[in-house]
Amino acid sequence: MNNDLTRYQIYIGKSEVYLIEGVELDVEFDYLSSEERAKAILELEEYIQTEGLHPIRSEDGYKEVNENTLVYVVDTGEIDYAPGFEMEENQSKDERTERILDEFYKESLYFWNREKEHGSVLGKSPEQLAIQDVSFIKHDPRVPNGDLLDGNTKQIWMKEKKSQLLDNKYKEQIADMEM
Repeated sequence: MNNDLTRYQIYIGKSEVYLIEGVELDVEFDYLSSEERAKAILELEEYIQTEGLHPIRSEDGYKEVNENTLVYVVDTGEIDYAPGFEMEENQSKDERTERILDEFYKESLYFWNREKEHGSVLGKSPEQLAIQDVSFIKHDPRVPNGDLLDGNTKQIWMKEKKSQLLDNKYKEQIADMEM
């Protein structure tokens, strides 16, 4: 191990997190398409399995790592090097905001699925379009001049929903590969 590397204290929380040294990302992970991202995560998970790596646990949620350590959070599909990794501590959600986002997403998804049946949806899936619709709301859409939605809860909701859709896509790709 190179002792000249800078050490970072990062918050990994209680999620399933892998700390991987000796692996480099070819490109900035955030700029990959969803298909390229899915493929990269599958390759990373294959590497983890081949190398027999195990998730890291921490009593207080913090871990000290080298600057060239790759951090992979299984729950969110987040991948980054230690210096750029940010996992928020004790993320709390506003239940009202979460309920409004869930309801609006369901309504928007229903709309885009109907549009898809009529052939007027091109390029994006109804799920992607519904998430895009949710990303634009700042207030409860059913109440004129309603209270603002909680921005932190919305950000967490968006991240979780995107992760959930990516997980579903991975499962579909794996099922297709097994056939």
